[in-house]
Amino acid sequence: MAPIDSTGKIQTSLGKLYKRKTDSVRTNDQSNSTASTNATRPTGQDQFILSPQSSEVNRIKQQLDEIPEVDEQKVAALRERVNNGTYAVTSQQVAEKILVSGIKLN
Repeated sequence: MAPIDSTGKIQTSLGKLYKRKTDSVRTNDQSNSTASTNATRPTGQDQFILSPQSSEVNRIKQQLDEIPEVDEQKVAALRERVNNGTYAVTSQQVAEKILVSGIKLN
C-alpha cells in the first residue's frame, strides 16, 4: 500500500519523483540567482590575459604581414628575361602546370 503524507494525500513513487525534481529546481534557481548576483558585482579591475598559443599566433601573423605579397626582385628578373627574349617555356612545362592546377582544384 502507498504511504499517506501529512496532508492526507497518497504518495506514489511518481509523486516523490516530482517532489524531488521540483525541490532540486528550486535549489538550482536559488544557486543561480546567488551566482548571477555575485557575477554582476564588481570585483576590482578586469584583466585580459592572452594564452601562450594566442601570443604565438599573433607573432606568426605579424611575421606574415611583413612578407610582401609579390616578390619584386623575381618579377623584375622575369620581366627582363621576357623583354630580352631569353625567357623560354616548353609546351611540356605548360601542360604540366595545367595538369597540376587541375588536380589542385579537385
